[in-house]
Amino acid sequence: MSRVAFHVFYSVRIFYLVFLRKVARDVLKDACQRLMLRCQHIRGTFDKAVDDFRTKNPPDDHPSQNMDSD
Repeated sequence: MSRVAFHVFYSVRIFYLVFLRKVARDVLKDACQRLMLRCQHIRGTFDKAVDDFRTKNPPDDHPSQNMDSD
């Protein structure tokens, strides 16, 4: 392999690796963003369900009345 061909091959290889690293980084950032949005949605849904449950089932004044006393 000639010296020029080697440098061309090496330059192309470096460009390819840098490009892949950038693409991989962007894919990871996008995946993390989607995961964060999904977690926020799940958290919001859960909080709403808890609020709805508490509204429909208010706590007793004396929760110890339901406990067995031995």
